[in-house]
Amino acid sequence: MCTSYTLRHTVQEIAVRFRVEAVVGELPMRDRNAPTELIAVVTENSPRTLEPMRWGLIPSWAKDLFIGQKMLNARSETIAEKPAFRTAFSKRRCIIPADGFYEWHTEGKKKDRYYIKLTTNALFAFAGLWEEWIDQKGEPLRSCTIVTCAPNPLMAAIHNRMPAILSREDEDTWLNKESNHDEDLLKLLKPYSEDEMEAYLDPKLGHDSRSNQISLTLD
Repeated sequence: MCTSYTLRHTVQEIAVRFRVEAVVGELPMRDRNAPTELIAVVTENSPRTLEPMRWGLIPSWAKDLFIGQKMLNARSETIAEKPAFRTAFSKRRCIIPADGFYEWHTEGKKKDRYYIKLTTNALFAFAGLWEEWIDQKGEPLRSCTIVTCAPNPLMAAIHNRMPAILSREDEDTWLNKESNHDEDLLKLLKPYSEDEMEAYLDPKLGHDSRSNQISLTLD
């Protein structure tokens, strides 16, 4: 959790919402974003930048990029200590814009896919981390992961984790490279208010019991 989300807003809408000053590269805009794909990410690079990154964090010390398939998410409780995440948490935090996400609820053999969004349908910010990895040809590849936290009451009925959604007033602090107090940063990774969210069965899928539809949830 989270391994599938939507971003239906335009590049211009994203840039305005997150006060982006520079757009780098060709940003993939699709209804559904999935693991290992290039996704839109906001970083504080002076100027604040919107750029594509591969979803699935690849640490700089990794031998190959396949490790990223196991690092789609980073648990908020351990990002300050885990070798794969602690440097990125300290130096390379990012925002991953979204307007909704999917999660599977499993009960016995029954699997229901839910779509969760804000009641206003507005853009929001997943807390993320990013890294730069150099391949065997010397080419850089930037990748990212979505931070997860304990669920709010709405999400708890669906899954035991949820993506860490930053409040608007906390977004600048999360991106700010000068923010380096672990305890203060970790306090930002809290369950988002359930009063501002809603969840319903995905109308394109609804109930499904096929084994190949199980979520790739890792954290």
